[in-house]
Amino acid sequence: MNSLQALSEQVRQTYGAPKQALLTQAIERLQQNEGDADARGLTHAVAVAAMLNEWAAPFPVLIAGLLHDLFEPASGQNGLLQEIRAVFGDPVAEVAQVLARLRHVWYYELGQTTDSSENFSRAASELRQAPMAALVRFADQIVRFSALDQCSTEEKELLATANKGFLVPLANRLGVQFLSRQLEDQAFQILQPNDYYRTLERYPISSRLAAAQPVLDKLRQALENGGIGDAQIELSPVSVYWLFRHESDRGKKRVPLYLAQPYLINVIEWITCYQALGAIHKVWPPLPDTFVDYIASPRPNGYRALHTQVKYGQGEMLRCLIRTRQMTQVAERGIAAAWVNVPSELLPTLPDWNEPPAGMIAVFTPMGESRILPAGSIVVDFAFAVHRSFGYSLTGALVNDKYALVTKTLQNGDVVKLLKGPHVIGPSAEWIKLVKTPRARGAIRTWLTRNQSRHLIEQGKKHLNREMQSDGLTLVSPGMWDLLQRTSKTLW
Repeated sequence: MNSLQALSEQVRQTYGAPKQALLTQAIERLQQNEGDADARGLTHAVAVAAMLNEWAAPFPVLIAGLLHDLFEPASGQNGLLQEIRAVFGDPVAEVAQVLARLRHVWYYELGQTTDSSENFSRAASELRQAPMAALVRFADQIVRFSALDQCSTEEKELLATANKGFLVPLANRLGVQFLSRQLEDQAFQILQPNDYYRTLERYPISSRLAAAQPVLDKLRQALENGGIGDAQIELSPVSVYWLFRHESDRGKKRVPLYLAQPYLINVIEWITCYQALGAIHKVWPPLPDTFVDYIASPRPNGYRALHTQVKYGQGEMLRCLIRTRQMTQVAERGIAAAWVNVPSELLPTLPDWNEPPAGMIAVFTPMGESRILPAGSIVVDFAFAVHRSFGYSLTGALVNDKYALVTKTLQNGDVVKLLKGPHVIGPSAEWIKLVKTPRARGAIRTWLTRNQSRHLIEQGKKHLNREMQSDGLTLVSPGMWDLLQRTSKTLW
């Protein structure tokens, strides 16, 4: 049974014979189109439709995926769209129309000068009509990568650049993490092949799973001791590029295999997430300023979870994500979670990338989330806008995937990946003169005030100890603290 026959049979089993007949009509219409009658074009179209079917896409999206290469942003397309609407219905035509309108955004050329925020804004506006058109485009791109041996070097770089510059941020913003990881690694493999294969060699999945087993057992025991016996505990899936960046954040120091990726705890009820958090913190103390509650304040892409980082072993840090099973469906599938019966109110809101007001700039995280900052803001401003813990641990940044100092001035549309050290190092007093946002300025002053007093106390102890040593005494000499306390009372 070939791929077309397999798809046809799957459609018959899932939707019945009438939908199977419509699929056959779509294939015949595709073959009629000039330029798509060759075997390669048909094979590609069937592969896209089959992939959408694997993702549990509804039938209209599957048909739109099958016909996606017919749609061009040309004036002569009105007749084709009317034909599609008449034969296959309004839902297919709506997706087809968005695919056509966004054709130039989907397949932008190397060397383009279009601002990324402009592309996002246009895509957001069009996707409000038919958001599932983005899923068709993602499937199309993934299938294209499966035929790289037939592509020139320039075509490979074009595909990878499209992934990195537009499709990965879009997938993140729509919450479709399982696709974001694939698209990200496809770009990584083409644009940085040496780093890609070195990372795979250093962190093989089988070795990571074996090394993580003792930690998984300890987490399971901690949760059971806390009265949570039905939790599912596993390694949170990450891309190869994520592993590469994680190692880079540690100064390119090799990460222990058992700490190479976060640990994911799935529970049934949302209230149990907080109980699980307490059970974990009872065994391993949390690191300061690392807890984030995305359940109380979800991300714009619908992501909800509790994030915590705890002390583990000798100076190491364990990352834990705590979610319900339904939250994990949304975290992984985003807008496509609707296809597995997740309620619409829990799905991501459609992206809203409007131009910022005058005197302001929009800066994006790698997840596609935007922060509106005053013009002239630096990386430090962005770090504190994302979360205070980033500002306190900031060591540098990747701005549009190029390394930058924390004092670099940001521009509208920049995509910023914040680089953190393994420990909280605190901000520099010099940053106060450079930051533009009250939030960053206030957080820096709070840190300096709190930690400067500690610093002065320690300096005083060292100075007093040094003076006492000339008399053969130290602060730890027997009875010394009692003597100092009595002396201090007489001075007051």
